[in-house]
Amino acid sequence: MEVKVTDIKSCEKSLDIEVPYAEIEEEEKNIYQEYKKEAKIEGFRKGKAPLSLVRQMYGGTIEKALIERLIQKYYSETLQKENISPISEARIQNVQFGKE
Repeated sequence: MEVKVTDIKSCEKSLDIEVPYAEIEEEEKNIYQEYKKEAKIEGFRKGKAPLSLVRQMYGGTIEKALIERLIQKYYSETLQKENISPISEARIQNVQFGKE
């Protein structure tokens, strides 16, 4: 994980966090397995549908959940690592998600 902290004002900072795809891929596998266990797809018992079908049916929803989970995880880690105590809720902007 690469972090770049920029001071904007005395009480405002900008965090640029870049997460290696290998870490994203691991979290993606975990979240797909979680969804697969709970997926109710006609013709299959609960949790027994093929992962490819789960991806096809729930891919968009899972991707959104993945992004939210990654943001929460790495934002918290960055705050702890950089010893930053926020005074208000963060504004998340310019999220870029893709395979490289």
